[in-house]
Amino acid sequence: IVHYYHREDDHKSLSNDRTLSSILDPDYPDSILWIGTERGLERMDMRNGTFEHFTTDRGLPNNVVYGVLSDARKNLWLSTNRGLCLFNPRTFETRNFTKQDGLQHNEFNERAYLKAKDGTLFFGGVGGLTWFDPKDFYQHHESSRIVINGIQIDNRDISFSRIADTEESTFHLDQPMEYTSSITLRHFHRMVTIEFATLDLTKPAGNQYRYQLEEFNLDWIESGTQHHATYTNLPPGEYTFKVQGKNSENVWNREGATLNIIVLPPWWATLWFKGFVLAAVISLLYGFYRYRMRQKEHVQALRNRISRDLHDEIGSTLSSISLFGTVAQKRLSTENPGVADMLTKINESSTRVMESINDIVWAVNADNDKMEHVINRMRAFTSEISDASGWRIRYEHDPGLTDIPIDMVQRRNVYLIFKEAVNNAVKYSKGSHLLIQLRREYTDMILSIKDDGVGFDREPADVLNTLGGNGLRNMRIRANELNGELEIVTEPGIGTEIQLKWKAKFHPSL
Repeated sequence: IVHYYHREDDHKSLSNDRTLSSILDPDYPDSILWIGTERGLERMDMRNGTFEHFTTDRGLPNNVVYGVLSDARKNLWLSTNRGLCLFNPRTFETRNFTKQDGLQHNEFNERAYLKAKDGTLFFGGVGGLTWFDPKDFYQHHESSRIVINGIQIDNRDISFSRIADTEESTFHLDQPMEYTSSITLRHFHRMVTIEFATLDLTKPAGNQYRYQLEEFNLDWIESGTQHHATYTNLPPGEYTFKVQGKNSENVWNREGATLNIIVLPPWWATLWFKGFVLAAVISLLYGFYRYRMRQKEHVQALRNRISRDLHDEIGSTLSSISLFGTVAQKRLSTENPGVADMLTKINESSTRVMESINDIVWAVNADNDKMEHVINRMRAFTSEISDASGWRIRYEHDPGLTDIPIDMVQRRNVYLIFKEAVNNAVKYSKGSHLLIQLRREYTDMILSIKDDGVGFDREPADVLNTLGGNGLRNMRIRANELNGELEIVTEPGIGTEIQLKWKAKFHPSL
């Protein structure tokens, strides 16, 4: 003997310990047992001792099931405290009967049920005895037509009108609702109520309905005798409302009725407005891009013009001064040595100014905004230094650096730091070899100038201030303008290495 009880912690246990009736399943008598309890109908799987519960939530008229009988079609008849229920144990569909359908009373009694040999079913209740032949309820009945016969917008009844409302917030029908297949709502229509009816006037209060709004409801909504459906704040989109009705003969109209509902988005959420905004943003970005390009072209043209003016006006004037000074020096060198010395200084000063002007012209020219031009100018400068001083200079750079962009400020500071470092090495290091390297490490550019001279002590301030005019101080200032780092590696007797590191503006493809 196995005992089964209700357990709160097990939803597959018996729903209530007070059982009122039971019957073996007509199709599976060896494995399924149906049990009437005070909390509904139980389907027991005798193979594993689990229970499935059927209550009013699943179509029963009441949860107190007094009697359970089967008929010739292997369906179950249940007597409850609110009428009889015809229950299909295969599909779990229900059909309920009340006093309005001819019962002696809606309330039945415990242990008052019987199936006769001829199939007649007897149920006893408060009002007496009810009996019937179940086959009478399986005669073929036709479904009744269902129609959508009304609509409310924001709790206002909408009726057919041939004249459209002029107010933007109102809504009208071009034809009666029964013949309307589609409606279009605006975004400010917050609530819509759809009314429907089954055209069966035998017992209209007992007609039942279920409905679904495709793209919004995943399943059918069983509304019982309620013959309207309400939706609020539907998102913009297209929907199909479907409704089915069951008449007094308990026959569903499977075809049902449909209504297409279109909810328009507000103007700021429409595709054309989004496209307009996108086009406007693209136009603004393109306009800004064109403006920046024009500004860049203007700046480049201005730089080129300044470069030409410096070269043509100031450069030619300084060249004339230097030439006239050289001629005057030759003529006065024997007659007045003091004047000749002054002219020598004038010539040297004008030559230095010409070199500086030449560097400025090169830096300003927009055509030189690539590392290739920096590398070429460094090579030209070291070649001149090597020829004039006899130093052996080796220049190395990583392949692929020539196309890296470098702006005017970076180019000028890098070149002048290089030039200052080379001049200091040649003038003060007392060496004979110079190694110049230019390489790339990730996003950093590194310039290294290393000599084999005597080196120096970096601590005394007078040394730092005397090397190359303003010496290393100018180089540090230019490194700061580059947002870079200047490192000096030197000790007496081992030579000097000056290393400059700065961030380069690489092209994405590099």
